[in-house]
Amino acid sequence: MKILLTAVLLIAACSPAAQPPIAPTPRASVDGFEIGYLPAGLRLDGPSGGAAYVIEKDRLRTDRPASGRDEPTAAMTMHRYVSNDVGASRLWITVSRPEQTTAAVDATLITRWLVGFHTAGTELADEYDVPAGLARLIKHVGSETTVSEVVITAAGGAVISVSGPGTMPAAEIQAVAEGLRPL
Repeated sequence: MKILLTAVLLIAACSPAAQPPIAPTPRASVDGFEIGYLPAGLRLDGPSGGAAYVIEKDRLRTDRPASGRDEPTAAMTMHRYVSNDVGASRLWITVSRPEQTTAAVDATLITRWLVGFHTAGTELADEYDVPAGLARLIKHVGSETTVSEVVITAAGGAVISVSGPGTMPAAEIQAVAEGLRPL
């Protein structure tokens, strides 16, 4: 009986249905970038949000969705991660890209404005290369807390922002930024 049970278990373990899939499991990604690292205990909160907005110098007009008029626009996709234990927002990864250009505003200028949108009024703490592009660690210094953010200028004009609440250490935000790679 013992030999028969062992043989049945061995056959079941070797059957095609018991084998792991050959294709690798897809990794998490956001708008053309693989997310190689996330802090433990976070989960994606719903589907990714995405929209196109009018952009001006250092200002993404989230109050003015793109209308199709002759205005420069940028497309934005965001992933928001929440903590498994309390459900509070803990991490945001946003990818913005030039979308509509005009005679006076080209894609390079839109990219510069997108970087300015994230960095205006902040303190530059560090600048370094990551697999996705040139990263800037910036600090939003407030009266009660300081919030860290990494802003990456990627190839093709994409601007990636990785941020969290003031309680999230800058090193954790930098680790997420360093794990982003173009697909």
